Amino acid sequence: MIAKMITTLILTTILVSLPHSEHGFSQTAGGTTSFPPNPVQDEKRARLNAKIQQAREHEEAKRWSEAETAYREAIIIRSQEGLPFGSRESFGLSRVLKAQGKMVAAMQACKAALAWSSKTEKWTVNGVSLCQVTAELAILASENGYQDLALEMYYAGLSSFQRRGTIETVPILVAFQASPGMTHWTYSVDRMKAASLALLIADGSFESSERENALDRIISIAPEWYWPHAYRTYAQDDPSYPMAISLCKNDQEREWLRRKIDRDEAIFREADEIRKNCAFIHVRNRNLLPEAEVVDW
Repeated sequence: MIAKMITTLILTTILVSLPHSEHGFSQTAGGTTSFPPNPVQDEKRARLNAKIQQAREHEEAKRWSEAETAYREAIIIRSQEGLPFGSRESFGLSRVLKAQGKMVAAMQACKAALAWSSKTEKWTVNGVSLCQVTAELAILASENGYQDLALEMYYAGLSSFQRRGTIETVPILVAFQASPGMTHWTYSVDRMKAASLALLIADGSFESSERENALDRIISIAPEWYWPHAYRTYAQDDPSYPMAISLCKNDQEREWLRRKIDRDEAIFREADEIRKNCAFIHVRNRNLLPEAEVVDW
């Protein structure tokens, strides 16, 4: 009897301590953990998800005002129903505000899509890509004159960036301070936009046509950077190859371009090592976003 009570207490403690998820499960280092059924919470989530879906439909149809209203209603639902932190509705609101040219409001909404993890002492999200949110916020913060926040968010995305199993990109190593192996850029609003757009492309945030437009924007901002041309290069007879190889600044870039064409996955492990050894990109500053919700996962 005592053993049974102890087992029940341990299981209860584990369930309570598991991180919340938008979909009734949590992705952890050890795998996917399912939560026990909870009809009341499921009904609340269903109401929230329906409102977010409505907002997405308006957004996809470019009905910006209707999308903005629906996303704001979704934010209210989460708050009123006491649902755990989530990023989808705030990040969606940020997108539609940006589409309407409301850049300050878009930045504030994007901030609300981030939480601070007391467990890892890093920025985190729920329901969206961390790299996508931080890269978008880096652009918005830079455009609105918040250089420190822009750098914080760009480095948060760069340090957590995980390539999604494709061979379509070459490593992104742009930093706004000098560090061995990194590509050093002097900070400017345009340069921050170019570097953050590259992160968004590599994270898979754009559809095909949007991706090509983003690559063109990067080229217009940083015409001397080999990366967007290398991204488009799959073989030496591709039209992009002559420009890509001519813009390589050192043997490392030339070697990575060659090995990218050869589909050599090892270049990304090497890039991870370079990023890992760039200490300043891994240091987070909680004080730059003091209003962020704190979560324990």
